[in-house]
Amino acid sequence: MKTYKVSRRDALRMLGMAGVASALPGAGLGLNRARAQSAQIPKRIIFFYTNHGTLRQSWLPKGVGTSPATETAFELNDILVPLQAYKKDLLIIDGLDMLSSDKQTGAAKNAHIRGHCHSLVAADMAGADQAGGISIDQHIAKALNSPSPITPISSLEIGIDPNVESLISYAAASQKLPIEMDPKKAFTRLFPTGSAPGSMATSDKTPAQQRSVLDFVLGEFNAVKGKLDPNARARVESHADAVRDLETRLGIAVQRTCTAPQLAAAANRNSDYAGYYDTTADNFMRVIQAAFACDMTRVVTFNLEAIPDKRCGYTAGAAGSTDMHDLIHKVAMPNDAASKDATALGIVKSFHTEYAKQFSKLLGYLSSMQEADGQTMLDHTIVLWCGEIAEGNHDLHRLPWLIAGQGGGSVRTGRFLTVPRSPSARGHNDLFVSLANAMGSNITTFGNPAACKGPITLT
Repeated sequence: MKTYKVSRRDALRMLGMAGVASALPGAGLGLNRARAQSAQIPKRIIFFYTNHGTLRQSWLPKGVGTSPATETAFELNDILVPLQAYKKDLLIIDGLDMLSSDKQTGAAKNAHIRGHCHSLVAADMAGADQAGGISIDQHIAKALNSPSPITPISSLEIGIDPNVESLISYAAASQKLPIEMDPKKAFTRLFPTGSAPGSMATSDKTPAQQRSVLDFVLGEFNAVKGKLDPNARARVESHADAVRDLETRLGIAVQRTCTAPQLAAAANRNSDYAGYYDTTADNFMRVIQAAFACDMTRVVTFNLEAIPDKRCGYTAGAAGSTDMHDLIHKVAMPNDAASKDATALGIVKSFHTEYAKQFSKLLGYLSSMQEADGQTMLDHTIVLWCGEIAEGNHDLHRLPWLIAGQGGGSVRTGRFLTVPRSPSARGHNDLFVSLANAMGSNITTFGNPAACKGPITLT
C-alpha cells in the first residue's frame, strides 16, 4: 500500500485528537504520564504502635547463606517471617536511638512512660508522665489540613486496650489525645449515616464518559495511521499506546469503590480475650482501609496493647515470672536465668511474632485495594511500625523500627537500612523529619533540636 507524508490536515487532525485526550482529567501522554496520575492519589501514613520492643537477636535480618546481611541481600529473621510476602515492601531500619530521651533533663514515672512520651514526640517531657510537644502524627495531620481541611477527619487515633500510660498522640505539650478503643464508634465517626459517602463505581459517571472519548480517539487514530509513512505511523501508534494506557487506568479507577466496612461481632472480652483481641484488631484494619479508600482521613495512629497470653503460650509463673510483662523483662536481662531458658525465650519470641502477624494482616488489607494507577493502597501509604522501647530491658537505642509501603515513591523499599552510628548516633527525630517531608511538610527539625541532625534519606 502506498504511504504518504503527514498532510497538514492529518497533522491538525491528530493534534486535535491528542489535545482531546490530554485534556481529560488525570491524562498525560508524555513519558511521565503515570507519575502525573500517581500525584493525584493521596499519600497516607499509619503509625502502627506496639509495646515491649523486640528480641533483637531474632528480629535483625539475617545474611543470605554464609554472607552477612547487606542493604539489598538479606533474609527476614524469625520474628519477621510473617512479613515474608511483603519483603519487597519493607524498609527495615537499624541504628536509630531515642536521643531525645538521652537528653531528657527530668525524671519520668517509669521507663515505659519515658518511652511513650518520647516515641512520637521526641522532645523533653513536660512532666513525669507528660510529653513535651506535638507528636509527629499530629504534626503531619495539621500540616496536611492547613490552611484548610482536605479530609473530613484530620487524623484517627485507635487502639486495643491502651492504658493511660500509653496515650501517645499529643496535640501539644501535656495535651494527650484520647484513643478510640471501639471499632464501631470509629466507624460511626467516619460514617455517621451508616454508609460510605459515595461509590466511585456507581455514582461517578466521569470515567465512563472519558472512556467514550478515548474510544473515539483510538478509532480516529486507526483510520489515519494506514495512510502514513513508517515514521509518522510510529508516532501515531505511540500516541495510541498512551491513550490505551490511560483507558486502562481509567478502568481501574472505576473498579475502585468507597464502601463502609462490615464489622464482625467481637468475642466477649472477659471470657475470650484472645478472640476479642483478634476480632477488634481486624475490625480496626477494615476501618482504616475504608477511611483511606473514602479519603476520610490520611493519618492514622493504631496502638496495639500487649498480645494475649493465649496467643504466645504464656502461662502464669513461667520461668519464675509474675506475668508476660515480667517475663519479657527477665528474658532481656543477661544475668537472669530466664534469658537462657529456651522455653522462656520461645514464649517471648512468639509474643513479638504475633505482633508481626497483626502487622502482616494490616498490610494485606492495604495491598488488596487497587489504585487508579494500577498500584495498591500500600504503594501509596507509609506504615511505620514503632513502639516505646527497643528491648525488654527498657533500652531506647537501636530501635527495632521498620517501614512498609512506598508512600507514592517517597520510600525505596526491599531494603535493610543500617544507620551509621559513627561519628555519632542518629536520633529517631531525623526519621520523623523524613516522614514529615514525605507527607508534604517541609521541615528540617522535629522535637528536641539538640537530638536532630536533619532528614534521613529514605529513597
